[in-house]
Amino acid sequence: MDACLARQAILDRNQRIAGYEILFRSSPLSMFCDTVDGSQATSRVIEDSLLTLGLDRVLSGKRGFINFTRELLLNGSVTILPPAATVVEILETVPPDQTVILACRDLKARGYVLALDDFVCEDRFEPLVSLADIIKVDFLATPRPEQEQLVRQYARRGIAMLAEKVETGEQYEWARRIGYSYFQGYFFARPVVLSGRKPPAFKLHYQRLLSEIHRPGASRRQLEEIIRQEMSLVFKLLRYVNSARFAFSGHVESIRQALVLLGDDGIRKWASLVILSAMADDKPRELVVLAMIRARLCELIGPLVGLGERTADLFLMGMFSLLDAIMDCRLEETIPELRLNEEVTLTLLHSAPASSRLAKVYELVCAYQKADWNLVSEYAGRLGVTEAAIAPLYVDSVQWAESIFQAA
Repeated sequence: MDACLARQAILDRNQRIAGYEILFRSSPLSMFCDTVDGSQATSRVIEDSLLTLGLDRVLSGKRGFINFTRELLLNGSVTILPPAATVVEILETVPPDQTVILACRDLKARGYVLALDDFVCEDRFEPLVSLADIIKVDFLATPRPEQEQLVRQYARRGIAMLAEKVETGEQYEWARRIGYSYFQGYFFARPVVLSGRKPPAFKLHYQRLLSEIHRPGASRRQLEEIIRQEMSLVFKLLRYVNSARFAFSGHVESIRQALVLLGDDGIRKWASLVILSAMADDKPRELVVLAMIRARLCELIGPLVGLGERTADLFLMGMFSLLDAIMDCRLEETIPELRLNEEVTLTLLHSAPASSRLAKVYELVCAYQKADWNLVSEYAGRLGVTEAAIAPLYVDSVQWAESIFQAA
């Protein structure tokens, strides 16, 4: 799918561009946002801005005003964006409960600018007002006497007032005269659509995420930061842990909570499958399942052959063994980019020394999947494991791969 979004200029009192509101568009021909899911729309906007079009092109050195739902505020997705370039627009539908207030305080402490979108003056919003840097007022929906009162009330508190949906010169002059600091609307500029092709390097981004997720010694905090780098992972993760597959009490709302519930091993395996599936979006489903079966079987055989401490390497080795088919590339070109364990890299490139037990496990698993029983017998014997011991592990691997694929 092509990357696509729209931006609309926001001007200051001297009609200089102060920033852009970044808006979701499903295609270059879309004139309006055509989705009802605000979280998905914002995730696409951020993904396309960061990973495909680039923030430099989208923002031209200005700040980006981006809408955030309650879900996004709580799961930490905002922090993938640089504070110096981001205005967090809190939608009018976000309830100002204690959890939201705490999340907004954290964002303020990190240096983000907060704006309240389509603001309505109600006492319940006061906790958010006390944190806000900018208040946006719908010029067409708010009577002028009410606007004058809002500007007087909040400008004296150091909050910048932004008039949106300004459509005529007369409206702009009036808004400027009563004290608005920023202006947005068709009088100045209509949203301009930006689009671009998602390059092959997008898959390389997934590759690097896979490598980092399985890096030995990675802490939960590091895993959380890695997952935040890919917006689609955040949504799929929360959908996954809140599915009927799990019996967790309550609704899981954050990456950190999901990590605690799934455990490090569970999150690595889930993320591996989701990322690999995204990389293989134009390939048969069976190819990804086959890679995950191979990864799981390598992992399960490890403890039987004295490699219990190498299960993470074994899992990666099996999963990446089909990367050439998934990405239509040569392993010699892609595997070195991942910075894997040297023995895993050599095994996948068929250059491991004859003494490598990882390589023997790899050959055993490949032979088992191909039903080459002579080779299975040979490598099982070299590793000191019986053929009978492998059969239940293979069944377990198939069931696991199918189960986690369906859930994810």
